[in-house]
Amino acid sequence: MTRIKGQLTTADYLPYKEFLRLLDALDRDGEYLGETYCWLSFCTAFRASDVRTLKWKDVLGKKELVRIEQKTQKSRKVKFNAGVVEKTAGLYEKLGRPATDSYIFANPRTETPYSLEHINRQLKIYRVKYRMTLSKILCKWKQDSVVSLFLYLDSVFKNKHKLVHNQAPV
Repeated sequence: MTRIKGQLTTADYLPYKEFLRLLDALDRDGEYLGETYCWLSFCTAFRASDVRTLKWKDVLGKKELVRIEQKTQKSRKVKFNAGVVEKTAGLYEKLGRPATDSYIFANPRTETPYSLEHINRQLKIYRVKYRMTLSKILCKWKQDSVVSLFLYLDSVFKNKHKLVHNQAPV
């Protein structure tokens, strides 16, 4: 698959229930690496280019993660609650406890992170395999960055979070 610089495609909204259904289906089918990618994309709200370069030592047992975003060169701090830490540890176990210094999404042959194109192909496969109600599961390509659909979920989560926390006490 060739990526054309400046190419734009559209991404569809993925409802939260559909996201949870995807995680359950990936877990049931033993697609733990795909489940981990979707989970960490959602929990960190990082672009695909930043998620693919995460190492286990960055997220395993951590309550927060500080990264410099590849696209913007800005530092971002992401806090993880106990549920996120527990789920991440569970996925680490299911993946056979790989070396903590290794990339989470490493190609086993080259031991380098999977390409953005490979990740996009996998997400499209999941869309078809799990009959997701989307016309397109991925991507908006703009110059050198690929923005994963799952990043959109973070904004949905943040909006729900703001609504809950900004409500007046009853």
